[in-house]
Amino acid sequence: MKPVEDLVVVKFGGASLASPSLISKAARSVVDVAKSGKKIVVVVSAMGKTTDDLLSTTKEAASGALSPSHLDEILSMGERTSARIFSASLNSLGLKSAFLDPSDPAWPIVTNGDHGAAEPILEVCEKKVPEALMPLIEGGVTPVLPGFVGRSLDGEVTTLGRGGSDLTAFLVAGVLGSRTVVLVTSVGGIMTADPKLVRSARKHGQLSAEELASLADSGVKFIHKASLRYLREGTRVKITSYLDEDLESEGTWVQGSLPSLVVEGRPEPVTAVVLAGRGMPSVRKALNCLASFSSSGEIKLIGSIVNSNSIVAYVENGVDGDVLERLHGSFIEEETALGVAVRSDLGCVVVKGAELSERLGILGKVSQPLASDGINIHGVLTLGSNFTIFVNRDSVGRAAELIKEALRKEV
Repeated sequence: MKPVEDLVVVKFGGASLASPSLISKAARSVVDVAKSGKKIVVVVSAMGKTTDDLLSTTKEAASGALSPSHLDEILSMGERTSARIFSASLNSLGLKSAFLDPSDPAWPIVTNGDHGAAEPILEVCEKKVPEALMPLIEGGVTPVLPGFVGRSLDGEVTTLGRGGSDLTAFLVAGVLGSRTVVLVTSVGGIMTADPKLVRSARKHGQLSAEELASLADSGVKFIHKASLRYLREGTRVKITSYLDEDLESEGTWVQGSLPSLVVEGRPEPVTAVVLAGRGMPSVRKALNCLASFSSSGEIKLIGSIVNSNSIVAYVENGVDGDVLERLHGSFIEEETALGVAVRSDLGCVVVKGAELSERLGILGKVSQPLASDGINIHGVLTLGSNFTIFVNRDSVGRAAELIKEALRKEV
């Protein structure tokens, strides 16, 4: 469909709705943006810790004897209540508003039946979202959607799992062609480190979606990586704090989108260099050697695997004889160093995709077809949903085909 001009999708997190005064403040910020002539779709999380309270109360009261569908119905009430209250607050301020609910026939977020971690059925949502929202938007009414909530094709209420409200906002923005999503959270942006742990942490002004995904792989909790797969090219996301004065406040801007699932066989030569020793002194020496030779450009490091005694370093192409001689000489100066071994007949398969980040046992699903086909894995580098799998160079093409087929069945 044609993008909706001047449309902003705003998602309010639970912390920003934790009290009546905060709800009123959030509603006023929406009214201020509407007065500037922009159209707005609001997505709300449950107020404060409502979802946690619902979950703990239900588990205790029902003694665990509860079906997943019944639990989803209960947990959805946090967001569904938020939507009703937020819409009422907007109306009280003179901004026409209407809330949507999964009980409505026109409910737009249609999912599979995987309760607790349901996934939107995109081809259905792309039809339903405009049908449900455009008549309201064109009629000057601000829609308020409960985030985190879906409905299956069978008509059962589902929940979208961690980051579900962000997912709702990104999905709606993508379908309607909104160029801006504002996430109102408990933080003023994406930080270089957790400020509770690192006092010198500072805020990023701008990140790409791939850079944010890398931080998410490392444990950043401000945006769950699984929701980023619904962020489309052309939509900018601003993360800002509910403590800021209004929605125009500065935060961290995220641009771009994540590529879909990629499985790429790379037959270019890879060399494994093993620096073996006894204990951490040899490991420290090996790290220093690798850092020195890598920074000088004499080796091109792809990555490494470290244990308490040794390091396996994977480097592009081969290692020049003179370079290897000097690397060995530098490393063996450490009295706990045992030696250097080299294997140069490797290649690699790179696997990455945001949709893999929350899949339990995904590494096993990637490696199992190779074992069944008799392809030995020399090593695996992994961070979140990014895998680099090293195999014999002659097996790279076959390994990539097997992994693609396995992930087609999984995703």
